[in-house]
Parts: sequence; C-alpha cells; structure tokens
Amino acid sequence: MDWEKGQKFPDLKILALMAKILNTSVAYLIGETDDPARPVVGATTPKVPDGVRVDLLKSSGRIIQVPVYGKELSACCGGGFPDSDQIYSDAEEFIAIPSGFLGPVSSDPNYQPFIIYAEGDSMVNAGIHDGAQVIINPYDDVLDGDAALVEFATNPVTKNIAIKRVYWLDRCAVELRSACGDGWKRTFTADDFEEKSVRIIGKVEWVGNKPKRG
Repeated sequence: MDWEKGQKFPDLKILALMAKILNTSVAYLIGETDDPARPVVGATTPKVPDGVRVDLLKSSGRIIQVPVYGKELSACCGGGFPDSDQIYSDAEEFIAIPSGFLGPVSSDPNYQPFIIYAEGDSMVNAGIHDGAQVIINPYDDVLDGDAALVEFATNPVTKNIAIKRVYWLDRCAVELRSACGDGWKRTFTADDFEEKSVRIIGKVEWVGNKPKRG
C-alpha cells in the first residue's frame, strides 16, 4: 500500500473509522504498535480531546516551503523526456508542507525536496497517476523497490527523466522498471553511473493532487 510506503497518508477521520470497523487501534494501522487489540479509552490510553489534531507524521509543527515546478517539466511515467536539467529552474510556486511528509531534509540547498508533476500512466500501480503532484527528496535513501525520479540515457546524446521503480542488483548495477505491468525495464551497470548514463535524482516521498480552492 502507498500508506505503508509513506507515499500517501489517510485522513485521521478515515483512520479512526477503519480502526473502529476492524476493531483495532489507529496506532496498529499506522505501524506504531504490533498489538492489534483495540485500547480501552480511559484505561491505559488517554483520550485525545475534541479539536486536537494528532501529529501522526511527527512534523512537530515544522513547515517547509517546497518549490513546485511547472507542468512543462513534468516527469514522464513512460519513456521520459529530454533536458532534465530544467527541473532546477525557477519554481512556479511554493507549497507549505509539514516536514513529516518529506522524509529527512538536508540543509544543503542542492538536496532540498521539490514537487514535480507526473505525466503518463506507467506508474499507476505505484499510486502515481497522470497529473499527480509528486514530492521528490534528493536527500533520502532510495531503497530496493522504491519509486524515484531518475535520469537515464537512451542514446549517447539524449537523456530522459522519468519516475520509475528502482531495484538494486549485484555489482552496484540498477534496474529501472515501470509499475503498470507493461514489462518496461532498463538495466544500468556501475560503469554507467561513472559515465553519468544514469542518475537517481531523488526518492518519491508523497503523491497527491493540488487542493482546489473554495
């Protein structure tokens, strides 16, 4: 699930309803405890007062202004598109996001999280749909099977940028795959990293859509 991978987070009311239906606790659903038993309110678990928001993401009130790059720089969820250096051009806007959505954040401006739009449907089974806003964090570790924004060469003069699943192989090789069952994959060796034929730009931390006004 995208919730388990930290890419999407359900509303607290939805979590509470799910916990009630499944006769378990919110803490069990989000992995904070291995005990599925539903707690008795007032016995060992204090009741959260009405109107108090629980910090499930442990942001501790820290808000970060994350730049959003325009749709003309969308990360293709297909074969990718050329000229990936443009993602570091001027942002079209900034969105204030609780730090818990972002993973570890570097103080180095070259490794700050940013938001880019997804384009295409080859990552739909990873919860990344056409037009979705995707938070990319260059500072967080990309583990085996994670979705990430990557740059790769399709020929000696053209490099594409795309969102793909990353699988680490022996001898520091890496395999990039789609997540829609189309069988698309590309393998790159350690030498390809040295020659800059492939680059892992950053981990996908969260996927969503821009809230509508009104």
